Amino acid sequence: MTRAWRKWGLTMSMAMVLPTGTLPAQPSPFVPVHDPAYAQIDQLVGSGLVRTVLYGQRPYTQREIARLVREARAQLAQRDASRDAAAPPPAGGTSAASRRVLAQLAARFGDDPSARAAAQRTLDGELAWLDSPARAIPPAPTGFIDDATVNPLLNARAGRRYGQGPTVALEPRMVQPLGRHLLLTAAARLSAGGHPGPGGTSGGDPRFAQAALQEATLGTSFRNLVLEVGRQPLQWGPALDGGLLLSASSRPLDLVRIRTEAPWRAPSLLKWLGLLRGTILLADLGAGQNFPHAKVGAYRLSGQVTSYFELSAQVLVQGGGRGSPGTSLRERVIDFIPALKYSLPDDTTQFSNKLAGWDMRLRIPPLQGLQLYWEAAFDDMDPRRWRSTAWEDGGHIVGASMGQLAPGGALTAAAEFHHTGLRYYRHTVFASGVAFNGTLLGSPLGPMGDAGVVRLVHDAGTGRRARLQLAVERRGGDVWANAWDTPATDNFRFVLVTPRPAEWRHRATLELERDGVHGHRTAVHAGLERVRDAGFVRGAGRWNMIAGLRTNWR
Repeated sequence: MTRAWRKWGLTMSMAMVLPTGTLPAQPSPFVPVHDPAYAQIDQLVGSGLVRTVLYGQRPYTQREIARLVREARAQLAQRDASRDAAAPPPAGGTSAASRRVLAQLAARFGDDPSARAAAQRTLDGELAWLDSPARAIPPAPTGFIDDATVNPLLNARAGRRYGQGPTVALEPRMVQPLGRHLLLTAAARLSAGGHPGPGGTSGGDPRFAQAALQEATLGTSFRNLVLEVGRQPLQWGPALDGGLLLSASSRPLDLVRIRTEAPWRAPSLLKWLGLLRGTILLADLGAGQNFPHAKVGAYRLSGQVTSYFELSAQVLVQGGGRGSPGTSLRERVIDFIPALKYSLPDDTTQFSNKLAGWDMRLRIPPLQGLQLYWEAAFDDMDPRRWRSTAWEDGGHIVGASMGQLAPGGALTAAAEFHHTGLRYYRHTVFASGVAFNGTLLGSPLGPMGDAGVVRLVHDAGTGRRARLQLAVERRGGDVWANAWDTPATDNFRFVLVTPRPAEWRHRATLELERDGVHGHRTAVHAGLERVRDAGFVRGAGRWNMIAGLRTNWR
């Protein structure tokens, strides 16, 4: 384990400094993670038209999607040239739906990755009705999460605020090049809603009117390195809505980030890693933390080892802030690199909270575009107790997707299993938890959870899309404490203090989307959730629901 971490640490350092190729000096704007382009890219990957793709770091830039479109077009031309144009496509050939989807992506993003960013203006409008109260995460002897709540019908919405009852919102977004070297991206959210006061079907929520900065980033690039400062949404990991460290449910982070723009090939010494993409960031968690302005430092390296296998490693460390436990710069560096943490003597005081792990993805296009993936990340890894580290202190996402189902290959299906451990995202010293402004940075499942998720997406490339998602979630209610035999925490273990019923949630959501003229897009969505033993109270249950309309003008 230590040797592997050392290898990844060396490679990560090289990924941050080695340039590759000739790219424009201006970075490319991101495509929002809820954009239908991502499901369409999944469909092309399943068809085998795209091979050099790294799933582990989203959102993608417009330049990256243009690169994928160019690759898909080249692959499609090779397939067409290899058979008689008058003959029907052979088994495993490119479906009609994939061809139409590729044409749509090409029309939106082009196929020239070297093209400079153009000024863009978009406007999103939303009208929603919600009856689903948020629930706090109870404190426990194993740690606290004071700065996050659970409300699954609002998952994958980047922490946007909704009132109980009606909510209306507008989101203007702009992309503006500033000269030849800078790019400004900004998005605001103007929203209002909620019941007039206590009462109503779900306890009510005071009316609110809010103007919030959803995103604001100033970026510049040099060769293959991009430096960005501002507020950004991030999604790491191979899962549908992000992974265990950073997900699409978290509010965008205020950060400084350095990343590689395009995938680059590792030097000969590390050529077994294939194509690489890396990112490193430092984010401020704001004044609402129990240690105001605590920081998060994180880095991730993703490598496409072969055309069909992707491997990533990642680390996230929470620490600092006004009044927090202090330590030396040396100890903070050791804490940030697991290879050093477990091979050198280090400070044993609780001056940080850390998660570290890896994920992998295997693609098998001939089997209906089958992809298999697994992410594992550990909170408080301890080499003396691998079993409890792996499960009680571990988180896992195991999934499979098929991108070429139904007649014409228009259906994409995915299924996932999620698990989070007893102390996941909790901490006794950093009592706000691994959270920011009311949302967990990682999985919205929270600690002590298990879930199964199935998602079906139908897109025949005709401008009409449908998405159905079913989920079953179990959140444990038992109260556990830590125990050990010596001051060195020998024989560390978890002890059951108070048994309580688990909370079960069964949920279904449906979204129907249609493209209009001049880039206009409209979607209607609805969700229904049944909660059993709500709040870990036996016999308590309720129905939650959401419905809404979204529209986008480009």
